[in-house]
Amino acid sequence: MDTRAIRKVLKQAPFRPFMLRMNDRREFFVAHPEWLMVSPNNVVYVDSTTENVIHLEPMLIASLELARSKDTSKASEPKSN
Repeated sequence: MDTRAIRKVLKQAPFRPFMLRMNDRREFFVAHPEWLMVSPNNVVYVDSTTENVIHLEPMLIASLELARSKDTSKASEPKSN
């Protein structure tokens, strides 16, 4: 995967969590932008529970999927008095 695409999602405002899926089916959930560092040739992920640092090979990242946004249907309903 092109690291520029990852960086673009990482810098979106407001930030939206996303999942990185590897070719070997491993998944890395990025809930906060500080958990991922991206350079032109490297992707470094920090596991939030263990604080382990995992180097990901960009060519082995199969996909990036944005987390679904919260349901806003209730917010658009008029409030009753």
